[in-house]
Parts: sequence; structure tokens; C-alpha cells
Amino acid sequence: MLTQRATAAPVMARAASEFQSQFCARTRLARRQAGHTIESMATALVILKTTYAKYEYRTPMPHHMVERFCLIAQVDIDWLYTGTTRAPRSRGRPVAPDAA
Repeated sequence: MLTQRATAAPVMARAASEFQSQFCARTRLARRQAGHTIESMATALVILKTTYAKYEYRTPMPHHMVERFCLIAQVDIDWLYTGTTRAPRSRGRPVAPDAA
């Protein structure tokens, strides 16, 4: 018989994976709506383009970068983490393509 702890582990792993996927998608949306390319956002954050790109497609950005990212992209930190507050809108600039 499986313990409650053993059955909870896969559920928690799926929840963590879903959070990461949604966080990365919101990161990508915020950057695009702000009119930045991957390269221009990486430059603004003073990191490599390849490092930034993984924050949109694979691994959420480190916590110490989130506030700066939100200031640059002009999005609410709560929205970036939870998706429950107002989503970003285009700032009158064309939405940036994914290719940098």
C-alpha cells in the first residue's frame, strides 16, 4: 500500500512543472508585449542572449532578476508569478518577434 507521501510526490512534481511552464510562457509574453526581442531583453538584463532565452523556454529566471525584468517589461510581479492579475498589453509598439 502506498503512503500518502508517496502518492503526493508525483502530484507535486506535476504542479511544479506546470508552474515552471506557465512562468516561462508569461515571461515570453511580457517581453514580446513590451516590444523587446530576446537579444534586447538580454542586453537590458546584462546577461547572455542564450541565458535569457532559456528563461522563456526551459527554466524560470532566478528570483534576483525578476524585479528588474518586471521593471523593464512593465509588468506586475504578481502577474508574472501567478498569472492572476492583469496581463500585459502592447505599449503601442509592435509586438516583438521571437527571433532576435
